[in-house]
Amino acid sequence: MMLVSQVLTIATALLVAGSALAQTIRLDETTGAVFDGILDGFPGLGPQDGVPDFGGNQLGVGLRTGATEERGVAEYPTGPLAGLAAAQIEKATLTFNIDDVLTTFGPGTEFSGFAAEEIIVHVFDGDGDVDVADFSEVSRSGHLIDTKIYGPINDTSLGASGPLFFQVDITADVKEVVRAGAAGIGIVWRTMDTPTGTSLDNLGNGSTGPPGVGGSVMPYLEIERGEAATPTVVPATEVPTSTSIPTATEIPTATATWTSPPTSTPSPTRPAGSCIGDCDRDTRVVIAELIMAVNIALGQADLEACTIADFDEDGRVSINELIQAVTAALGGCE
Repeated sequence: MMLVSQVLTIATALLVAGSALAQTIRLDETTGAVFDGILDGFPGLGPQDGVPDFGGNQLGVGLRTGATEERGVAEYPTGPLAGLAAAQIEKATLTFNIDDVLTTFGPGTEFSGFAAEEIIVHVFDGDGDVDVADFSEVSRSGHLIDTKIYGPINDTSLGASGPLFFQVDITADVKEVVRAGAAGIGIVWRTMDTPTGTSLDNLGNGSTGPPGVGGSVMPYLEIERGEAATPTVVPATEVPTSTSIPTATEIPTATATWTSPPTSTPSPTRPAGSCIGDCDRDTRVVIAELIMAVNIALGQADLEACTIADFDEDGRVSINELIQAVTAALGGCE
């Protein structure tokens, strides 16, 4: 008897092969990205000596030589890239913004009131979480970002322009991380401009928020995948949809769910044009819906998530129903 996993693998392989479209995978807070601002030195607490002292700060870069240095650190877990080979990565782009200019971290750390004119971005093999030691992960060659393309940046100019965005091509770095099998793609932001303090988060002027104020965002990665990767069976919550590439203001939906409308008298009669596995009843079956049906069959999801996967309404999703859902995905609903 054909195993459930075999059905899904065959379905995924056929559907991906039938679609020549490249896929963009976005890594951000919704996929587990974590951020921190890590400081080396602070008046009264410790010297600025190249050794990181503490984290727990808003994301940003700052430097007042002899007093303090802040480096921003992010880690993007690589789970959503499962099955993706380095050779299949066509492009990897880091997007971040400047949303605020810092004037001080506290007594003895006053800054100029202007953003750093240059910010350096480093990529490293991460473990999926940020710790204080990540401050020093700058051994790979950095990417120099010239913020002067926008002219001098201060709170007045940001009040007029809103957050300013920068994109960095880190394709080669991300390929190295993937080849290494690292659990996270690590990013370090730093500056050598002193005395400056520059915010890179999404809380706006004075870090007062709310998150996303003025259109600001936390940094995110977009990875463009070329040729189809070898299909693998993964939980429905980890599968990005190939038909929806989230933008800075969209929240990606990782699972396809559908709740049947209440009816006074349940009936086994299905609407015209519906077919097995068409969870949202849009007259087609996509990979995310197949994965949902498989998870229901395995007992890892409730039947209510896609009642139409149980076409004969016997309270379970059978192998035959999965095969019919695959057929509908390939040939369309009739």
